[in-house]
Order: sequence, then C-alpha cells, then structure tokens
Amino acid sequence: MAFFIPGRSFSQTAITDSLKRTINPDFVYSIVDIPAKHPKGKEARIRFVEKNVDAGIGSKNGAPVGTYKIRIVCIINANGKIIVMVPETHEGYGMEKEMMRVLKELPTFKPAMKNGIAVKSKIFFPVIFMSRAVN
Repeated sequence: MAFFIPGRSFSQTAITDSLKRTINPDFVYSIVDIPAKHPKGKEARIRFVEKNVDAGIGSKNGAPVGTYKIRIVCIINANGKIIVMVPETHEGYGMEKEMMRVLKELPTFKPAMKNGIAVKSKIFFPVIFMSRAVN
C-alpha cells in the first residue's frame, strides 16, 4: 500500500519504520496502544491475587478495624516481567508488603505495545483490605 501526497509518496513500511524509530527502549510509557496484561486476562489476574493474598494481614498486624485501599505501581519491561514495584499508599500493617509479595508470583505478562513494539510500561494494582476485630 502507498500513500500519495502531491509531489510525495510514502510506503506503509516507511511509515511503520519511522514510528518504530520513535520508541525509546529506556523510557517507561504511560500511554500505550495496548496495555500490558496478564496472559490469561484480567479475571485470571484477580483470581490469582484473591487466591494468594493473605487478606487478614492487616488484622494480624494490629490494624484498626476499617477498610484500607492500597495501590502498587509496577513497571513491566518489554519482555513482560515486573521489574519495579512501588507502593503509592502507605497504610502499613504489612498490607503493601503482602501485595508486593503476591505480585512477585504473577506469571510473565504480555507486554505493552506502542507503534507495534513491546515497551516498558506502568500498571497499577489497587487492592482493598478490610481489617476486622480479632476474636
């Protein structure tokens, strides 16, 4: 396929090659064409976390009764591996640490794509912990 502009023509390959050259392999992209995702989809990722997280960690560590919303930001490299994890919240009582422990066990993701190239990207993991009175 070719594109014609009076006095110029561009092939699909030339345009694609030009877009690929704009990708910086060291940059972490927040805006991508296709976000990184669990190889079996969002529902499988949620089930994995539910199955593996110690939901009572806050109560075990003395958290007051209540609801705690935590959020972990991860950098996923172009190979789909989580290479950085940083808690955006600091509720404490071991909740962020527990979530990061579980995230380390996730399988390799399908990496984010930008201009047809696998790139480093950010992904956010929000989780709600509920602390209840210990009997």
